[in-house]
Amino acid sequence: MNNPLQSFDIIARNIDLARKEMPPGQKSVHWDVFPKDYDKAFQNHEIWPVFLRNALSIGFNDDFVTLCEGGNLPPYDANSLWHLRLDHDYRSLLPPKITADHQLQIIHKVFEVVIEICGADFVLENLTPPVGSPSLADITFDHPIATERNVVQVNLHDLILIYYAWQINRVIRHHYLNGVMNIVEIGSGFGGLAAKLKDLNPAAKIILLDLPEVTGVQTYYLQQRFPKCNFKFFEDLKERGDYIFSDHNVDFIILPGWAIENIPKNSIELVINTRSMMEMTMPTIDYYFKHIHRITASKGVFACFNRYLKNPGSI
Repeated sequence: MNNPLQSFDIIARNIDLARKEMPPGQKSVHWDVFPKDYDKAFQNHEIWPVFLRNALSIGFNDDFVTLCEGGNLPPYDANSLWHLRLDHDYRSLLPPKITADHQLQIIHKVFEVVIEICGADFVLENLTPPVGSPSLADITFDHPIATERNVVQVNLHDLILIYYAWQINRVIRHHYLNGVMNIVEIGSGFGGLAAKLKDLNPAAKIILLDLPEVTGVQTYYLQQRFPKCNFKFFEDLKERGDYIFSDHNVDFIILPGWAIENIPKNSIELVINTRSMMEMTMPTIDYYFKHIHRITASKGVFACFNRYLKNPGSI
C-alpha cells in the first residue's frame, strides 16, 4: 500500500485507539511532546512527503540535532525545535540538498567513519531511498576497487542507521545463517532501521513498539517504503488477538509499547533498542527488560545501543 490517503485513515484510527488505552506512566517527561490535537497533522497531506525535513520527525532524526540551530536543545527548553510540532508548525527546517560547507564537513566526516567501519559495499548497498525527502549531501570518495571517483548522495541520520544495521547484521548472521524470522524493535523512530533490517532479512516479520503518535510516522514511512508488504496494527491485535504474531503472511506489525505483553514467550530471535531507553523512566525500563527476557528465544540476541547517563536524571 502506497496510497497516503489510506495510510492516514489507518494512522488516525490506531493512534486514537492506542491513546484511549494507554496505561499510566508510558510517557516520560522527555516524550510528553505531542499536541493533544495531533490528528490535525494527518489532515495536512502536504507535510508528509517531506516529513524528514520538518517537525514531524523531531526527536527521532539526528539531522536536526546536528545540522539545525537549537536542534540539540531538550524539549523543555523554550528555544528548542520540539515546540514547532506542538504548534503544528511544519515549515521546512533543512533544504533538500545540503550545500553549507560546515554541514558538508560534518556529514563527510561521518561518512568516512562509517565507510571505514562497515565497508564501502555495505554502505552503498544500504543507502536510503528518497521516501520522506531526507536532506542529502553529495559526497565524492574513492571506492577501493573503482577506477574513478564516486559521487553518492547521503543523509546524515541514514549513515548512523547504516552503522547500527551493520553491527546487528554482523552478529546475527553468525547465529542465524538463513537470517532472522522475528524481530522486535522497541522505540523505532520513523522506521528507518526497521526498513534496513527488512532489506537485509526479507523473510522477517518486524514488530515495532512505540508511543502511539510515533507509530503513526512509522506507518506512513514503512507503507511508502514497502508498498507490497502486509501490515498489521493495534486494531488488528484487538480484533484478532495474538494470532497476528504467528501469521506468516505478515511483514510488519506496528503497535503501542505496552502490546509487548501480547507477544508469545520465546518467539523472538532479535530484540533491538537504540537510544531510547535513556529517555524512559526507570520503571518503564524495568518493564521492558522483564518482557525482553520473556519473549527472546533461547539463542536470541538483544541489540542495545544506549548511553549510560540519563538527562534529565529524574526521568
